[in-house]
Amino acid sequence: MVLGGAALASIALLYFLFAILFRRPARDIVSAMAQARSGNLFARATVRRDDELGTIAKGFNRMIDDVRSRDEERERLLLQVKNFNDELRNEVARATKELRASNEDLLETQQRLARAERLAAVGQVAASLAHEIGTPLNAISGHLRLIARNHPHDMDMRRRVEIINSQLDSVVKSVKNLLARTQRPRPELQPFDLNALVQELLWLVQPTLEAHDITGVAKLDSDLPLMWGNRDSLLQLFLNLTNNSIEAMPTGGDLTITTRFDRVARGAELLFCDSGVGIDPSAVDHLFEPLWTTKEAGSGFGLAIAHEITTEHGGKIEILTEQRQGATFRLTLPVYAKPPLAQEVVTDVA
Repeated sequence: MVLGGAALASIALLYFLFAILFRRPARDIVSAMAQARSGNLFARATVRRDDELGTIAKGFNRMIDDVRSRDEERERLLLQVKNFNDELRNEVARATKELRASNEDLLETQQRLARAERLAAVGQVAASLAHEIGTPLNAISGHLRLIARNHPHDMDMRRRVEIINSQLDSVVKSVKNLLARTQRPRPELQPFDLNALVQELLWLVQPTLEAHDITGVAKLDSDLPLMWGNRDSLLQLFLNLTNNSIEAMPTGGDLTITTRFDRVARGAELLFCDSGVGIDPSAVDHLFEPLWTTKEAGSGFGLAIAHEITTEHGGKIEILTEQRQGATFRLTLPVYAKPPLAQEVVTDVA
């Protein structure tokens, strides 16, 4: 009986020791695993002893720490990707808005250029008309005065001569009004940054250059001082030269715009260099003449207007070219001094 009780007590003691030493640590590890499987990456297995089960618990804790660290890194990377996508989306929207504004600015500038070219064409016709009409009108007027003087008492003839003279005066006035409307106004001059204007030009024409597979490059002299001139007129001039280069490169190419400061002459040099088909040397002397063009659809006023604007700014424009080896337009413009404006030519038809 005593031996049976002692055996039962020994078994109970062994079970109790087993529960403390093995079952409870194993249950803690299993419970921590279940929590981790349900998504709790902060679950921890209690390390109760420094034995095999303790080693397993420590290993589990290290593993779950690594998993949590990698999960946090993954979340951080996902957040960075989301932020990057948001920034990229905003950047695309901003670039699209700027491109739309650039296209609108370019369209407006091209429309102004077209109006200026049409106005210049009308001006040329009006000037030619004034010259052609003026001479015979003067002769007619002289003969009418002679008739009136030779027939002082013929009132009917004098009345008719006065009517003819009044109509001649009306023709002269109409031609003068046409000339006044077609003459270019004097530009308002002010200091400006030539390098910034070149950068603005490339920004405006970038979509057109890309559409024609043309690479536009600016090589700007950082020592270039402020210029004195009219930015709108010069931008029109630069657009004329750029369009001329684009038309010379139908299959693509390179357009390089260079600014230089001539410290000796105290002037700026601006080069528009393209890799196009070049210009026939026999045409060079006529390039800046109004109504002269080698293009089937050309108006013949683009380079003439460019020459006029350059002259208004006290500068000079010339062409450097070799046939089939591209063309370079060189402009020289003064700096720091207010250049004299070109005088408007008024044709007297009276």
